[in-house]
Amino acid sequence: MTTPLRVLILEDRADDARLMPFYERVAERQRFLIVHAGTMPYRDAFTGLEGFRAVMGRFPTLRVIVAHLGAFDTESFLKLTEAFPNLYLDTTMALTPHATPYLGLDPATIPTELLLRYQDRIMFGSDFPLIPYPYEEEQRFVETRELPDAVARKILYENAARFLAL
Repeated sequence: MTTPLRVLILEDRADDARLMPFYERVAERQRFLIVHAGTMPYRDAFTGLEGFRAVMGRFPTLRVIVAHLGAFDTESFLKLTEAFPNLYLDTTMALTPHATPYLGLDPATIPTELLLRYQDRIMFGSDFPLIPYPYEEEQRFVETRELPDAVARKILYENAARFLAL
C-alpha cells in the first residue's frame, strides 16, 4: 500500500514536526511513500532536498519513492540513495520532452551518466492516465538515451519489482 505525500499541497515542509507521527506509522506498518519532494515545477518554501533529507535522517529505513527524479535537483536526490537503502526515484515526466511545456524541465539537463550510475535506484514512473501526452512517450527515453538492455530492464521493471517485493 502506498501513500502519496505532496508537501506543496500541504503547504508544509517534509520535515514539519506535525508529520513525524505519520512517518512513524508508515514505517511501523512497512508501507511506502511516494513523495513529491523535488522543486519541479515550483520552487517554493515547502519542497526541496533539505526538508526531505532531515526526514530520511530521522527515519533511515523508511521506504520512499521520490517522484519526478527529484527534479530540479536530480543529482542531489540520487546521491541521497547512497545513504538510504530504501530510497528510490521514479522517472515520471522527467525524461520526456513532451512534459517540458507543462513542467519546465528540459530532460537533457539530466545526464544519461546519472541514469547509468544510479540504475539500481531508479524506477519507471508515468502518472498514467494523468499525463497530457501519449503514454508511450514516457518510455521513449530508453531508446533516445540508448540505455543498455540490462539497465532498461532494471529501470522499467526489476527495481520496482524488488522495491515492491514482487
